[in-house]
Amino acid sequence: MINFIQDWYRRNFSDPQAALLAVFMAVTFSVILVMGDMLAPFLAAIIIAYLLEGPVHYLQKAWGSRIIAVVVVFLLFMTVLLFL
Repeated sequence: MINFIQDWYRRNFSDPQAALLAVFMAVTFSVILVMGDMLAPFLAAIIIAYLLEGPVHYLQKAWGSRIIAVVVVFLLFMTVLLFL
């Protein structure tokens, strides 16, 4: 059994990039677990901004002005939130 685990470890973590990825994922998971309550609004804001970028980009191409597109999408988003 020990040889099996050692072989698996050598096969998967002999590459420094794989080991670094495993450490990075463990640290990220730990940070999310410990600071999840504080990070939740930040992560929600990133997701909302990502989702609203599509309509802004489409309106910017149609109307030519990014400021107008952002204002329109923002007002629509706030209206939807208001009536939920």
